[in-house]
Amino acid sequence: MTDSRADIDVDVLTKQFDAFCADNLPSDVLRQIHEMEQGHLAQLSHTHGRFISQFEASYDILVRILAHVNYGADRAKWPGHRIVQFIIANENLKPIYSAFDKLVRGYPEDSFTLARVAYEAFLRIVFISLYPQVPGYSFGDQKGVRKFNATNLVEQDLRLDRWNHYSILSAMVHSYKFPVLKKLVDIGKHGQREPLVMSFDYDETLLEVGINILKFLVFIYLRLASEILLQPRKPNAVDAELLNKVSLYIDLESRCFMSHPKKDWQTVVGDLDYVFDMVRAVDNDEDWKNIREVMRGS
Repeated sequence: MTDSRADIDVDVLTKQFDAFCADNLPSDVLRQIHEMEQGHLAQLSHTHGRFISQFEASYDILVRILAHVNYGADRAKWPGHRIVQFIIANENLKPIYSAFDKLVRGYPEDSFTLARVAYEAFLRIVFISLYPQVPGYSFGDQKGVRKFNATNLVEQDLRLDRWNHYSILSAMVHSYKFPVLKKLVDIGKHGQREPLVMSFDYDETLLEVGINILKFLVFIYLRLASEILLQPRKPNAVDAELLNKVSLYIDLESRCFMSHPKKDWQTVVGDLDYVFDMVRAVDNDEDWKNIREVMRGS
């Protein structure tokens, strides 16, 4: 087979692309998208401005408390797998913020997809605690070593199968099915009344799901940082003011979820104590399965 690249003049190709872009820019489509994004953000700020403030304030202390782990945790006493968990937590700060940014600008489905990344990363962190024999192994494909699977972890190890069935969490997995099914049902009932084009609908239902998911993610990562990653602490290196802010937020958000009108959120947040107890059991050289047997049965 001959190499066809030899027949391509890169300079000519570049000039042709430049000419193509010059003929088609500025883009009226992109201008409209930017206008719709700003309109969505303005409307959300009016209807859910308190959520935006709460997210920004809590995300701020989340970034700061994870950075503080570098100095406030007595890392010499960490179990061998903790550094892997610390890295994973830090690397998921950006997906959490990106999920927020997408939500407020009118892309709830994209927000759910990004939120799923951070949610499954949290589950991976829990998995590494339960199976710490080879730190970091859950990223590889090693013979005879159990592989990470979010569904199996939740249903078989944690025995929290309800987490995989609650609509509040499954939204992260099935995000793009919602608008597709909605349009299919509408066309099935009424026929296609309008052209199928990209749209930026202000969907209050999806927004509320996204808001709760983001609040939940910040909540679990703050608990992870303060209760697991920052343990044990260096007595003279702890930022007491920052820890007080973290504790206050966790208390406020916990009470907020426990008073949520959707009982599913109350149950999921209540389950977190059980999950963190299992992680702490491993740190104390205890068998986490004993906790599971007591709390969930055989």
